[in-house]
Amino acid sequence: MTLELGSTGWIEPVTGRLLYAGLSAALGVGLGTLFRNQAAALVTALVTLLAVEPALQLVSDAVGTYGLNGTSAALFGDSESFSDVLPFWAGALLYAGYAALFVGAGIALTLRRDVA
Repeated sequence: MTLELGSTGWIEPVTGRLLYAGLSAALGVGLGTLFRNQAAALVTALVTLLAVEPALQLVSDAVGTYGLNGTSAALFGDSESFSDVLPFWAGALLYAGYAALFVGAGIALTLRRDVA
């Protein structure tokens, strides 16, 4: 794939990567607030993304399409690695929903356990 700056073909991939970076940061902050131990949060995230979700994808194609890996593929425009890739806007909204879910859960848990 070649990109020319004079065309508009580069806008969606660049926008998708910027959205992915920002939303992944928010998702990581949300996940980090759910765990008291940073190592446990990191291991949980990596095991989920690299082992659990691909294993579930073998059972159901919906996990591959609507899971974290599938929605990130929609943001990257990666139709080669995944059979059913969501449209860009749907992947962005679903990934933002995952980030909001983790951030909301982290906020709720922090407010419950915060003594200050």
